[in-house]
Amino acid sequence: FTLQLANMALRLARALRFAESAGVQNRLLLSLCTPAEAIAVKKPVDSVTMPGTEGTFTVTNNHSLIVSQLKAGVITVRDGQEAKDYFI
Repeated sequence: FTLQLANMALRLARALRFAESAGVQNRLLLSLCTPAEAIAVKKPVDSVTMPGTEGTFTVTNNHSLIVSQLKAGVITVRDGQEAKDYFI
């Protein structure tokens, strides 16, 4: 389980780097996947809030690269006025 969370954090960091090179300005390209399905693949969003072992944190476009261990909880994806929650 911990390895899966670490892999998700690494995928999120990679998505941050690709957002700028894809020409998406002020938007984060989110890829959110489970072992069974892809929930979002390089979807432009405004921010993602995640539960980390050191506390909850929010990532936006142009955020510094971060590697953090995630814990079980709710991931909130914000896209404009819309917010969608996913439980991990």
